[in-house]
Amino acid sequence: MTRTNECTPMALTGSRTLLLAFELGDRVWKLGFSTGMGQRPRVRAIAADATDCILEEIARARRRLQLPTDSAVVSCYEAGRTGFWLHRWLLAQGVTNAVFQVADAEELPFEVGSFDRITCRIAPHHFPDAAQFVREVARVLKPGGIFLLIDCMAPTDPELDTFDNTVEKWRDPSHGRSCTAEEWQTFFNKAGLNIEHVEFFRKAHMYDDWTTRSQMAADEKERLAKFIVGSNEHIRRYFEVTQEQDGQLVSFTNDFIFLKGRKS
Repeated sequence: MTRTNECTPMALTGSRTLLLAFELGDRVWKLGFSTGMGQRPRVRAIAADATDCILEEIARARRRLQLPTDSAVVSCYEAGRTGFWLHRWLLAQGVTNAVFQVADAEELPFEVGSFDRITCRIAPHHFPDAAQFVREVARVLKPGGIFLLIDCMAPTDPELDTFDNTVEKWRDPSHGRSCTAEEWQTFFNKAGLNIEHVEFFRKAHMYDDWTTRSQMAADEKERLAKFIVGSNEHIRRYFEVTQEQDGQLVSFTNDFIFLKGRKS
């Protein structure tokens, strides 16, 4: 989450932007510089709290990476004992900064009306109480603030709902529940978020890759594949289950929802 009222968004133009990541220790801070994905970062170490050194290292990184002296700088770090003073100092230097705060999604450590915008992408199905999460989002949004959510979605049909959540939980034990569109709309409405846009889309999963990424054991992958392939025709058709000629599971498709809500 970013407090959008504390900084002016800067246009990010790929390689014209200097990216800076902090690793904040008690005695030493590590700074990693790059201009984008796939580039090996330039890593520098400075004494903790040495803000003058940060500016020197930014200047050196710009020269090393052949960037203009006035190129935009975007930084991030995980909040801790350093708190927000570093965040405000960076903003004062013209750096666009994001602070990552580890927190319970159902008990956010922020004041009422702290944010203009909140986004959450493909995470709530891991939360024990999605409705409480939405209430917390509404609490920390300013009046008129916007909440954008994307998550996997269970079908309204109870049989399809049960199948969908069983497969997800089997593949990843941290899965809680994929909610239906009706449930999400109820969560938003009860929390005082007026729904301005709803969109549905589907995503195909290549079974071998999908289960490998969750580090499933080989025998569990086989058992889950048999469960999916052995489901009834109604389920297989809805989830677009595909198989090789020898019967091996290739892929299946499930539902996602995109919601935009605005606080009253």
